[in-house]
Amino acid sequence: MTVHISVEHIDNIAILRVHEKSLNQEKAPTLKEMIYNEMAAGYVNMIIDLADVRDVDSSGLGAFLFGKRLANNNGGELVLLHPGKFVQNLIRIAQLTAILKTFDQQEEAVAFLHNASGNDENFA
Repeated sequence: MTVHISVEHIDNIAILRVHEKSLNQEKAPTLKEMIYNEMAAGYVNMIIDLADVRDVDSSGLGAFLFGKRLANNNGGELVLLHPGKFVQNLIRIAQLTAILKTFDQQEEAVAFLHNASGNDENFA
């Protein structure tokens, strides 16, 4: 199965754009692999763009948490961009609002990641 996820880099931030309507047990492993590969390449700050995603199951949620833990263990941060109402409700119901930060604007997410690093010299 082909899973459509594109990658863009801004400064030391990897932006993974999920071009799928559903992020489920069939597609989540691909996202996890891409998160791992980007982190291994040194991109410890990451944005997962969910603008096209309408449905997420527990496997998709698990991929977010995997990325969050991996980023934090490497001194970075992972945030979600453009989560739809379904994804926002899932995060709220799972009581993960304090763990998974969400943003509606890419500029806000990038600014948050720059501030979270506490070291602007990494963003040349």
